[in-house]
Amino acid sequence: KPVYVAMSGKYRFTDEIFVDTVQKVFTYQRGFWKDHHFPYYLVSLIPVSKECCFYAGLSLENAFATFLASDKAINFNLVHVLSHEIFHTWNGGIISPQHPYASVAWFTEGFTNYYARLLNLRSGLIDLKDYIKDYNRVLKAYYESPYQKSMNYRVKNEFWTKKSLNKLPYHKGDILAHLWNDRIKVYSKNKKNLDHFMRSYLQAAYAYRASISPHNINLIMQPYLNENIDLEIKKYIDIGEVIVPTANLGSCITLEHVKSSKKASIPQYILNDKKFKENPDSCLDYFR
Repeated sequence: KPVYVAMSGKYRFTDEIFVDTVQKVFTYQRGFWKDHHFPYYLVSLIPVSKECCFYAGLSLENAFATFLASDKAINFNLVHVLSHEIFHTWNGGIISPQHPYASVAWFTEGFTNYYARLLNLRSGLIDLKDYIKDYNRVLKAYYESPYQKSMNYRVKNEFWTKKSLNKLPYHKGDILAHLWNDRIKVYSKNKKNLDHFMRSYLQAAYAYRASISPHNINLIMQPYLNENIDLEIKKYIDIGEVIVPTANLGSCITLEHVKSSKKASIPQYILNDKKFKENPDSCLDYFR
């Protein structure tokens, strides 16, 4: 099925490089979902002034608009925006969110951020150091946020109006995705991971229009964890208790607590450079 790219303006990269990047992201994500239902897909690149924004994206029906300042290069931020918005074709698109949208933004946005980063790592668009650096940024922002313990009713009421609160569900979902992925791997003895849950969700969306809701998340997750996660959703999302990140991100990464100017300490992942240099493939096994 064709993917079209429309570009306007001049940038610090050639048209061919941008088209190749889009093709790699979209091909990899179609492969991830095992879904080729779309008759076509359009990605547009539109220049904006520095005063507006450096990187931004907007997901549309069978399309995605990229907004980019002309002096920006193809880097981590741009490929993350591309991957995030294209992933919304499925998560938040075909798998449609319940209303109001903000009530499940932790899943539609947070899980999408998790997979944007993860699939870019798997496809080689970023490396493991990029991955850890960005996830540590998320953890720092979450643990230092004055809204960290906000209940979900506040997120629903202020998601679209308070920029400083808007990122909270992104961070919560990202951390929960890492946590549940690790638990699925443990429960299945490394035979399955969060990918299997997401593809089951897509099948349910096609079969009976299963929307993104706590009830459906819990129902579809049960074969992969053999336990109800609705209590976790109530605890971490509805009530706003602090989510403790998984201690396990593979054999080359450890979780430490670092002093912060705003908090006593925040969790941060540390890559063992010696192990990574000696055997990078072994360090990446966990993320495959």
